[in-house]
Amino acid sequence: MKVNVSHNGKLFAANVMMATSFWLKLTGYMFRDSPHVPGIIFEPCNSIQTTFMKFDLDLVFLTKDNQV
Repeated sequence: MKVNVSHNGKLFAANVMMATSFWLKLTGYMFRDSPHVPGIIFEPCNSIQTTFMKFDLDLVFLTKDNQV
């Protein structure tokens, strides 16, 4: 499932993938030469594993109240 992420009525990211299944959460961006989607939301998420990543990531962690 893909969603748009906005804040205060302004679009922050479009077509962000929701990692809703075990497989999507497991694979994410692994083994890809470049991102296939502009972002991935992992919910819930306690940590991020970057094994087999071929590019840099920018990460944003949110509280339960969606605060950075």
